[in-house]
Amino acid sequence: MSDYIREVREKVGNMPLVVSVAGCLIRQHVTYPNGDEVYFVNLIFECRNFEGTMKVNDHESRELKFFASDSLPPLTASNEPIVATYFG
Repeated sequence: MSDYIREVREKVGNMPLVVSVAGCLIRQHVTYPNGDEVYFVNLIFECRNFEGTMKVNDHESRELKFFASDSLPPLTASNEPIVATYFG
């Protein structure tokens, strides 16, 4: 099983039947006071057709829903560039 399919299963409890990596965005570079450096990276997955039932599986989500690309809920500032790049 591909790592990204396993990640979807871990997060939402169901299995994408067709998945492709749509993109990768390096979002932010941070240097911590101790000198450690990190880059925040977002992988964008395109998923179509799922089997199973979605459910919240961890502390990172409160609710799961599908939305049409033209009727998305309000987005956070960090998510707006992702949606504009891949769905705009």
